[in-house]
Amino acid sequence: MGTEMLREFAPPPRAAEFSELVKKRVEEVKNSGGTRETVTVDRNDQQLHVEVVDLPLDGLFFNPGTHRIRAQRGHDPALNDALDRDPWSAESQDYLKFLLQAEPANPNRRDTDFDKLKDDLQQFGQNDPGLVTHHGILVNGNTRAAALREIGAQSMRVGVLPESFTWADINAVELSLQLRTDRRRPYSYINRLLAMEEQAALGWKPEAIAKEFRTLVKVYHQERWILSTIRELIDRSKSGGGVALRLIDFEDDQEKLKELQRLYVKLETVDRDQAEVLKEWRLAAILLGFSKTDVRHIDEDFLKDDHLGKALPPNLSVDTAGLQQEAVSVPGLGVAVPAASSAVSAARALNDKIVRAKAAARGTD
Repeated sequence: MGTEMLREFAPPPRAAEFSELVKKRVEEVKNSGGTRETVTVDRNDQQLHVEVVDLPLDGLFFNPGTHRIRAQRGHDPALNDALDRDPWSAESQDYLKFLLQAEPANPNRRDTDFDKLKDDLQQFGQNDPGLVTHHGILVNGNTRAAALREIGAQSMRVGVLPESFTWADINAVELSLQLRTDRRRPYSYINRLLAMEEQAALGWKPEAIAKEFRTLVKVYHQERWILSTIRELIDRSKSGGGVALRLIDFEDDQEKLKELQRLYVKLETVDRDQAEVLKEWRLAAILLGFSKTDVRHIDEDFLKDDHLGKALPPNLSVDTAGLQQEAVSVPGLGVAVPAASSAVSAARALNDKIVRAKAAARGTD
């Protein structure tokens, strides 16, 4: 599972027809002579004020590229594949609506925040306008549109982006709006990591990404390490031949993973093998659902007494005999790189068992 790249989507059905409706509504607003409402968006560090109009909800499309539910799309592989094939079909749009109103960490459960938003819209109406492309694709306000549809609203107030906006512009605008300090419902943790990864894939420098996300460069590097570690675990879970882990399976582990990264970086410069062993032990504890306090107790002293190994059931024990691997020769240099120690190999072998068991258990849910 590699780096997510920015995807271009073909126009939705009746795009030209809807674009004409949008132009007509914008002209009506401009010629009305009354007070005009606008939305301010950032484009290449310049502010752009776009007109707000009222558009029919049944003509608007949920954005298949939205950062808000990117990690959650894999919840149902079949529907995710259908979404890739045709993001504008009724089936795909229904799947996006389902994910927009679901809990980020467990899409099988409805998000109470979504119901609070729905109740607020029912009682007070729409305070802030959304944002759409000329073809009616929601750039900001996907969740609000889903809630408005549930309460039976027929239209939605939205700012209209210029026709010249590319998908790169659309993604950048959505990200900048969601990262404003007054945002109503922030991205889930994993979707934040994916958004950072996307910016890096587009050639952004760490300093620029950190600034965009209102964080420090060292935190940006920490987040990239965490996402890479999660992807590695997902790949290892696939080797069991069954159901694999998903990005959203780590949605609630933000603090545990951050503490793991800090410990790993601290130990790596002193003893790489010890750092690797502790990384595997802590990941195993996270996968097994240990509390943050219990995970924190897995440190240098913890290794000496093999506390985790003693607490595991027999089916997850690992025989360390024969796990010491041969040194790897480097062609052309006449040298050999030492293989991982038996302790590292044992920790990885144990964690491979755990990660596959965790994936298999998810497949029976």
